[in-house]
Order: sequence, then structure tokens, then C-alpha cells
Amino acid sequence: MPTDGPRRPIPWRRLAGASLRTLVAILGAHLVLVGLFAATYAIPDAPIVRHVSADLAAGRLADVYPDNPLGGRLDGYTQCLSTTSGVLPTSSTTSLVDRMTMVPRGPGECEKLGAYFGNLATDGPFADPDRGEAFGYIRYWSGYSIVARPLLALGGIVAAQTGSAILLVGALAGLAHGVLRRAGGLAAAALVGTYVLTSNVTTTPLAYTMAVSESVALAGAALVLLVPRRWVVPAAAAAASAFVFVDLLTVPSTSWALTVFAVGLRAWSAWAAGRRTASPAGAVLTAAAGGAVAWCAGYGVSWASRWVYATAYVGVDGVVDDVLRTARFRIDGDTTFTGAAIELSDVPLGSLGKNLGYWAMTVGLWAAVVIVVALVVTVVLRRTDLRAGVAARGGWTTVAALAAPALLVVVWYEFLRNHSQIHAFFTHRSLGAATAILVAALVIGWRGAPRPASARAAGADRRDASTPDGAAARP
Repeated sequence: MPTDGPRRPIPWRRLAGASLRTLVAILGAHLVLVGLFAATYAIPDAPIVRHVSADLAAGRLADVYPDNPLGGRLDGYTQCLSTTSGVLPTSSTTSLVDRMTMVPRGPGECEKLGAYFGNLATDGPFADPDRGEAFGYIRYWSGYSIVARPLLALGGIVAAQTGSAILLVGALAGLAHGVLRRAGGLAAAALVGTYVLTSNVTTTPLAYTMAVSESVALAGAALVLLVPRRWVVPAAAAAASAFVFVDLLTVPSTSWALTVFAVGLRAWSAWAAGRRTASPAGAVLTAAAGGAVAWCAGYGVSWASRWVYATAYVGVDGVVDDVLRTARFRIDGDTTFTGAAIELSDVPLGSLGKNLGYWAMTVGLWAAVVIVVALVVTVVLRRTDLRAGVAARGGWTTVAALAAPALLVVVWYEFLRNHSQIHAFFTHRSLGAATAILVAALVIGWRGAPRPASARAAGADRRDASTPDGAAARP
């Protein structure tokens, strides 16, 4: 029987090395973050309570869900809640380890904070006045405290919002730098510019925990673009581990999609800076698939470790019960444990529809419409140049491969159906990430120009004749 030739052997040693590096990256990121978390929980509570109390008196924490200047609403509830993370009664003897396992926190209703802090100052009951239970939230690491507690202790809510804004700008700049290095300035502008305009991310510092999550999502993708090639997949896992540590299940699909896009872009960049002997579409998809799996591994390990730590607070049975109830609620909207009814659309792509509906209430969707119309007009006017550029950079299959990570946003929406629908007022921002990936994929396929550091250092005097805009021929 004729064959197409000998099969390529499975590179077990290479896979083992990549797996080991990925495990090291996940554990390393986790240990660093746990250390920072411990350090921030060791900060005295008194200056935090003093500054936040002054913010309450000045009316800077007055509204649970204030209007977003760009449409929709802000999550003032979580912002108020975050100011109480780790805060205990003044005479508490709870150890640092116990504080980290229980993650003490107060109410999210801003109007309750004054009385809550007053009770803590007088060694009053450390309990929710409505439920009569001790405050402790084991479902999330609440790693935003790494940023929040030091800033709240320094200057209250204004310092926290300002600091998160600086962090966000730095993350955006880092991502732009990474894309610039791998695909050129037009690609960087396409990805970062589209994301800024369509996701309403610029208002997240007004509810600063959201800005922290966005910053870590962006920084994770930037990390993937900047590390040495053999650390690309481990970096994707570390990015996910860091994201789940700081996030409160706000925009995981943003982190997932952008990180996987960055992994795929690394594969395209390596091809574009080389001999270009075949289409890179297969290599891009393979790399992206590996990045998607690595991201899930990093996310899963860090998420599961939170529950492992929590067994010291509520026991194994308590953790198992909470995990099962939360999973049923987040995925299917099962509220039998609360008695509250949740209106959940179970039609195919119902979660996507809910988020699109909320997105339409914001400036972001209309910015996306303008960008798409501008692209269509440009494509029509320069279709000959477009065809030549795409052909020189791998063809339309490569554009599709680069764009594929945008689908991960939809996958996440449909998997966590309930959460994605009842919290569409912040989960919709991931649609901006999907739009940015689609726009960037087209721009890279048309005008992408990788400039490896070695080529820049040598004066970039070796060029690939198939690259009209002067991409370096070899790394």
C-alpha cells in the first residue's frame, strides 16, 4: 500500500521539557503571588479604615452602581467590598495564615461600610448583619488586594483608583510593545487601539478592581510576546495563574483570548522572519491550541489551589459543597440553595446575545461599528494591495488562524452561561477583546512586519523580497 512517507515521530523529550517548564511557571507564579498576598495582608488595617471612612464621609463611595461615563454602569459594589478585604476587628488575634485562608471581607453595599468599620473599631461582631454569619469568602483569592491594600493605606480610594489607572496604562503599553516587536506598529495600533476604543476599559479605574483584572490580562499577553520562544507556552500558563489570582470572575475570556492570540502571533512572527517556505496557518493554529490548553492548566491549578487553602477554614466537606453549588449556579443558574429565581436564556448563543445587548448600551459597540466600516472602505479601495499583502504573509487561512482566538470569548460565555448573563454589565468588555483580535488579525495578514531584536541590532539590512514594508528576513 502506498504511503505519503515516514511518519514524523512524536517529540516526547521536547513535550516533556515544555510540560516541565509550564509546571515550573505555574508554581513559580503562584508562589510569588501568595508571597505578595501575605505581605499585603500584613499591612495594618488602621490606615485603611481611616482613609476609607474619610472617603465615605466625603461621598466618594456613595453609589453601589454609578453610571459609566461611556455607557452602562460601574461596579461600585465590588469596589466598596474590596476596601474591606483582610480587615478584622482591632483586637483580633487571627493569624496571617488564617486570614489568607478565610479572606475576610465586609459588605458590598456602600451605605453599610460606615457602620461595619465602626463595629470593628469597637470590637463589635465580625458578622454580616443580614445573614448573621462571619464574613469570609473562599471562592476567590481576592489577589486584587496586592494592589488595593497598600494604596488604600496610603491615600484611600483616590490612591487606589489612580494606582490602578497607572497599572492599566503600563499594561497597555507593554502589550503594544510586544505586538510592535512581533508584527509592527500597524498591528500594535490595531490590537491595542481597537481594544481601548471598544471595551470601555478606560473607565475601569473608576471601579479599580476591574482595572487590576484588565491590567493583569493585558500584561499576561504582553509577557507571552516578550519571553524567549521556549518559554512562550509556560508564559501563557503563568499569565492565567496570575489572572485568576487577582480576578473576581470578571473578564477571564479576555485573558484567555488575548493570551492565546499572543501565542499564535509568536508562531506567525517566527515564520514571517524566516524563509516562508509554506503557509504558517497550521503552525499558528497548533501553537494557539497549545496556548489555550496551557492557559486552562494555569487557570485551573490556581483556581483549585484556592479551594485547597480554604479547607483549613471550612473543611473538606464545606469546600466540596461550595464548589458544587457554585458550579451549578455559574453554569446553569441553579439557585435552589438561595431560593431566588434567575431568568436564564438557554437558547444557543443566548449568553452572547445578552452581552451584545449590553454592549449596545455603551460607546464600545459604536466604536467597533466605526472601525469595521473604516476597514471595509479601506479594503474596497485597496483590494489589489490587500490581496498581494495577504498572499505574502501566509494567505487568508493564516488570517483566519490568527483570528480564531476571538472565538474563545463566545466559548466562555456559553460555558458559564448564568454568570455571563447576570453580570453582562462587565463581562461584555470581552467583546472588545474579540473585536481587537479580529481587526489585528486582518492588519497583520495584510501589513504585518516583524522586526526581531537581532535584525534591528544588525541594522536590519537583510530583507525578504516578498515583504514590501521591509520585514526582517531572518531572526
